[in-house]
Amino acid sequence: MPSGSWARVTARSDGRTADVIEHGPRAPWTGHLELVDRWNRHGRPEITRLGLTVTPAAHCCGSTIPPGRGFVWPTDQG
Repeated sequence: MPSGSWARVTARSDGRTADVIEHGPRAPWTGHLELVDRWNRHGRPEITRLGLTVTPAAHCCGSTIPPGRGFVWPTDQG
């Protein structure tokens, strides 16, 4: 079920920064930044090395090399 969360990102004129407004219980922009940080810390694996599994119980994202390196986000349905 959608949470109603949203984010609006507006680029500044310098082309390197942005103003962000987010609302709702999930903070989607903050979640995006956390995901990018994890991607950077794990060596920025190429798209061919990533997998995504979505089930009613959880959303799982991870790298295929090394096996088992990933993240799980439980859902309210699980």
